[in-house]
Amino acid sequence: MLNRAATNKLITLIRRCAANMEDLTIVHSADIDKQWDAAAKKCTDCRTRLTLVCTTTVKFDMYARPLWNWAVDLIKDPSLSHCFVWDSVRMFRHNGTTFIRFWNEPWTADALWKIQVCLSSISPASKLPDNPDAKPCPFILYADKSKLSSFGTQKAYPIIARLANVVVGIRNSDEWGGGQVVGELPVVQEDSAESGKTKYPASFYKLLEYVARHFKTEIWTLCGDGKGRWLFPVILILAADYEEA
Repeated sequence: MLNRAATNKLITLIRRCAANMEDLTIVHSADIDKQWDAAAKKCTDCRTRLTLVCTTTVKFDMYARPLWNWAVDLIKDPSLSHCFVWDSVRMFRHNGTTFIRFWNEPWTADALWKIQVCLSSISPASKLPDNPDAKPCPFILYADKSKLSSFGTQKAYPIIARLANVVVGIRNSDEWGGGQVVGELPVVQEDSAESGKTKYPASFYKLLEYVARHFKTEIWTLCGDGKGRWLFPVILILAADYEEA
């Protein structure tokens, strides 16, 4: 990332090369900031401050992005509509003797198949309604302490979200439609009296409150392809290692 001095120098070079400088309205780095601010208003407000009680003696703030609102921004975007797969499938290939099942995307595995196709082996509470427009909206969430960030005397590490029904080339990228930091888990000073207690994951549960209200009640959403769907959010994959777990 360029600092302001370097950015201004780069803009000056670009303006020297421009065929018609009147068409280039960006003059200083402040003009770029204004463009980013204007673009940000098109998306969900990026952070909401939550005050949490971690232990009986410790309080801290957590910043999080409303999880469902972030997902809807992607789902409603026409430029991403071709990247979404809304129906679960089973994939097979022939090995010369018989057909062997294989998996290459989350929607080819068993979890979404059981939810959408309503197999009798799962609880009725986990099934979608018998409606062709009812679709699961699967989330992948993981915490990554290897990407620890410092803010003065405070430390936090990100919770990253992805939509599992987006094709892998976009889902696993850092582009629009790929991984998004949706929360920052604060690093809490170790307290031997509280070690191992379930109060420490409170911040993660707070993040899920944004989407949990929709787990059992569908949300009618006009998607980017122009089709309306009854969407049921589900946490398909929840990944964490070591302390984050």
